[in-house]
Amino acid sequence: MVFIQAWFEYLNLHLSKEDTKSILPFERQKKLDFEWLPENDEEFYMVIENAKPEILEAFGFIRYSSLPGEFYRQCQPAMDKLLGPGRDLFLFPVEWYGIIPRNFVVFDIAAERFPFEHQETLNDARSGCLSFDIALRVGDL
Repeated sequence: MVFIQAWFEYLNLHLSKEDTKSILPFERQKKLDFEWLPENDEEFYMVIENAKPEILEAFGFIRYSSLPGEFYRQCQPAMDKLLGPGRDLFLFPVEWYGIIPRNFVVFDIAAERFPFEHQETLNDARSGCLSFDIALRVGDL
């Protein structure tokens, strides 16, 4: 929660009027291509480990590098350095909150890793996605 408060303080201090266009709306902006949820941990891991980025996006994941606005473009070099070449962050769809396995390692919006915990990990959503994500290879999948 401290991170979220610091993030909003940063946004209020540093965003120009143009950068405020980078803030995502609450509602999903694109209809889901596939309304499917894993039914158990095995299905969850199968999808996360094997699905191509396009499939994840069809399920409602949003690729961090595709977020609108200059603010995200300015953050991208730091993300690339942190994650390594050929990797990107994918924000989880809000519908997946209840099926993410306990202690599954996710990243916050500053790309810091932490274990997911139901009832403890914030379920705040923007544009239909949660405020945490996974890092996946995007090159040769």
